[in-house]
Amino acid sequence: MKKMTKIQHQTKKLSTIIPALLTATIIFAGCGNKNYEYSAKVMMDENHWIYTIEFGNKIIIRQETMPGINSISYFPDRETAMRTAMLVRHRLNRGTNPSISAQEMDSILRIGHHKL
Repeated sequence: MKKMTKIQHQTKKLSTIIPALLTATIIFAGCGNKNYEYSAKVMMDENHWIYTIEFGNKIIIRQETMPGINSISYFPDRETAMRTAMLVRHRLNRGTNPSISAQEMDSILRIGHHKL
């Protein structure tokens, strides 16, 4: 068996790393494309509020419980579901991570309580 030189070994490593990096870059760049437009819908499902995020006519997120909370907790009202959906939609349209943290969900809930 022929022993690989250091340059051949590095070239072989690069030939496997570069395609993976290019693929990840193309996927990430596509996520930040400003031509994408997501929409949000809030509706009653059984006995609780949910929201969906759609791209075109395809549902990409169906959120039945409040995100960022460790237990299964339903949205208490339509407004809380709508504020959460609007934040997720805004982040998707900007090409940023749409995840909602526990702190953000707590803020959304507090905003609703101040209106009562």
